[in-house]
Amino acid sequence: MCPRCNEDIEDWEHIWVCEANEFEIDELIRKSIYEVMDQQSQVLIGKKRFWELLRGVYNEKCEVVAELEKERGLEKRDLRKRKESPTKDDDDGIEIESNNKNKKTDEKEK
Repeated sequence: MCPRCNEDIEDWEHIWVCEANEFEIDELIRKSIYEVMDQQSQVLIGKKRFWELLRGVYNEKCEVVAELEKERGLEKRDLRKRKESPTKDDDDGIEIESNNKNKKTDEKEK
């Protein structure tokens, strides 16, 4: 008799189909995956395999974003933050590149 369900004879097939054993199998699988992920990484020295998984997820997301940018026709130069373009001051027609720089220059001239 099966010690878990006390209904059938315990044989190899019954061990895998026994409903009482189902939770133990799930737990065994989770525990095994955790043990593998908790091992030292061969790729990322000094890190665990969890980091390899996270790195893979991150890289995959980066590839998805790159593909979306490509579909939309965006290039790296389009994505960079640009400095504000110089504007003209209405009073004296001097181009303002940086507020602090021009304020000091204006004070010296007066």
